[in-house]
Amino acid sequence: MKEFRLLVYAVIVWAVFLGYVNVAHAEEDAAVTAPSTVEEKIDALEQKIKVLERLREVDDEKSVDMAKGTAVVSAGKDGFSISSPDKDFVLKFRGLVQADGRYYLSDRKDKATDSFLLRRVRPIFEGTIYNWIDFRIMPDFGGGTAVLQDAYIDLKFAPEIAFRAGKFKTPFGLERLQDDANAAFIESGIANANLTPNREVGFQLSGELFKKATYAVGVFTGNLDGGSNDSDVNDEKDFAGRVFVTPFKGEDIPLLEGLGFGIGGTFGKNDVPAATLANFKYSSAGQQKVFNYLGTVAALGYHYRWSPQAYYYYGPFGIQGEFDATSQEFKAGTKQANINNTGYQVTGSYVITGEDASYRGVKTKKPFNLSTGDFGAIEAVTRYGQLRIDPQAFPKFADAKVSVKQQRDYGVGLNWYLNNSLRFSVTYDQTKFLKGAAGRLDRADEKIVISRLQLYY
Repeated sequence: MKEFRLLVYAVIVWAVFLGYVNVAHAEEDAAVTAPSTVEEKIDALEQKIKVLERLREVDDEKSVDMAKGTAVVSAGKDGFSISSPDKDFVLKFRGLVQADGRYYLSDRKDKATDSFLLRRVRPIFEGTIYNWIDFRIMPDFGGGTAVLQDAYIDLKFAPEIAFRAGKFKTPFGLERLQDDANAAFIESGIANANLTPNREVGFQLSGELFKKATYAVGVFTGNLDGGSNDSDVNDEKDFAGRVFVTPFKGEDIPLLEGLGFGIGGTFGKNDVPAATLANFKYSSAGQQKVFNYLGTVAALGYHYRWSPQAYYYYGPFGIQGEFDATSQEFKAGTKQANINNTGYQVTGSYVITGEDASYRGVKTKKPFNLSTGDFGAIEAVTRYGQLRIDPQAFPKFADAKVSVKQQRDYGVGLNWYLNNSLRFSVTYDQTKFLKGAAGRLDRADEKIVISRLQLYY
């Protein structure tokens, strides 16, 4: 037993000795490797800093890689959108809702109905693919019916040239090409609404030249005056084109910078059978039918339209006008004639609160806010228009007892822009007619008040 104890003590002493030796060696190694001078200490710190900087760069690279694959979602005054970080791929969600009230003041025989209606209900989907391919899809559920208004693809090769295919507005009328939400009056003028084509299916080349002019030329399915279509009614096609010039845009001449003028035209052969033409009509400012051809009349032969047009905006003042003319050959039995209908309209506006007037609408400086006392923008508008039917239309192609020979429209209104998305409007229109009543008397004047609450974003 005594020998065993001595062995244990010997092992413990040996272990303590080895530990002491290892500690001594470690201290020597540390003394050798540790910086012994200020310069060495500085070098060591710089090396540590470089390592930390590289680690940070690696983290940043990882963050950038993650961001490249992350969509950017935004919501603001211009609507809602989803896009890639480089903006090469974009999807926008917008919308237009117009809730109207129509009140006929002189309708003693109740031929027209005072009504509330949803004039336009349009969800709008727009987007960009690969930074140069744009598209737009816009259905309309106004009036409780579903209509595809716009559906087209734009290939934007350069500012000077773009190719469009699908259904869209025909490049022709000045007011027709204005955004429906930005028009000064609730309803279009009688010349524009009745004589200019609305939307057609076709192909178009367009672009901007020298930042002072725009052009558009295309081939389309062909259309009756004031109409829209989704398909061809015959083998023939219409050619349409428009040039609009703003010669002083970008020049240091404020008085003339808002001046623009141009001309549009269409040409084609239009063969429309009597059964289809029976649905054709010209309307009043109150959207009442005031002219149609006899049930035996068919459109036959060439169809021409042309429209000189201009606008001028300076500060809160604005004016725009156009002359529209259409010529179509018609046939009724053995009788045949070219019917030439013409119209014009002039619209003036003044923004009472001082904001600038423009073709693209009024932008409020101070949106409506009760807490700050801001009221938005208020615009006063006035309009005069006339539509004249060719005397050759009577009595072989139209009946003067039910179709007017002429209508003249006088209108005034107020637009209240609470902000750039919400607008309340009220307009008064009075239209005088020549003929159009039994006994070939003049149809009674139409007097109508229209109100509208519009949301556009």
